[in-house]
Amino acid sequence: MAAPVRRSERLKKKKDKKAIPEDAAVTAASTARAAKAISKNTKNIAKNTNIAKSARNDSDEKQKTKKYWLMKSEPDAFSIDDLKAKGSNSEHWDGIRNYQVRNMIRDEIQCGDEALFYHSNCKPPGVVGSMVVCRECYADHTAFDKTEKYYDPKSDPNNPRWFMFDVRFQNKFNRFISLNELKQAKELQTMRILQRGNRLSITPITKNEYEIICKMGQMKAQN
Repeated sequence: MAAPVRRSERLKKKKDKKAIPEDAAVTAASTARAAKAISKNTKNIAKNTNIAKSARNDSDEKQKTKKYWLMKSEPDAFSIDDLKAKGSNSEHWDGIRNYQVRNMIRDEIQCGDEALFYHSNCKPPGVVGSMVVCRECYADHTAFDKTEKYYDPKSDPNNPRWFMFDVRFQNKFNRFISLNELKQAKELQTMRILQRGNRLSITPITKNEYEIICKMGQMKAQN
């Protein structure tokens, strides 16, 4: 025969039964609040991610802004006609052994940049045409070759000291723009090449300076 259940035990069981729905309601409410918090955090994370992505894209676009340069080459070594003869093929711009210019090649010159081709160490020196950068910085192999004019015994192929890039012919000017003519143009007085003591083989120029010189050469700038 089963033992009789005391009144106090029956009341306790009834109390427990009544508590179950209350606990379930609390749990459901807590779960809903947690889900809401997670949803809010997820939205914030997505928002911050989009902001960061937008900032990166803006930074990338800024970095990809076209730059303009003036690049010197001795015509008896490599002239505008030599580059023109390459047609649609590119040619590497090598032999840079100046650290300031090396840094420009490594950190600033990029595909799509346009440059004025300047014949140097000749009489008279001056701008003869334009070209476009079609490959960015990579190791200058002439630094490793003992037969090359610009061989550098301290340059290590595994940790190169010097770099080059590739250019493609764009235009040969209809008229030669001498250094003296550049000096006489009022709009060009701030160009680096015209500053006393400047002997860098590559110097940055503004878009306006580039367009002015193209116009002087009777050749419309390629924007």
